[in-house]
Amino acid sequence: EITMKKRLLIIDDNEMLLGLINHCFNSAFELFLHKSIADAKVALQNGLFPDAIITDLNLPDEDGKSFITYLKNNPLYI
Repeated sequence: EITMKKRLLIIDDNEMLLGLINHCFNSAFELFLHKSIADAKVALQNGLFPDAIITDLNLPDEDGKSFITYLKNNPLYI
């Protein structure tokens, strides 16, 4: 029986944290790890539909709260 893993989009500029997340969760989830909101937006615009999104709120390129607002205001992600 084939079981599809849940897809997680995780955005954080801390490479060590992303590595730890990858190490701990890659066997249970399909992970999409990005260091910037800009990169995550490109992935979403290219058809990524994750089951959950975890984002750092303090990122250099964009505030995580504004990214959450962007998602809430976009009918594709509601």
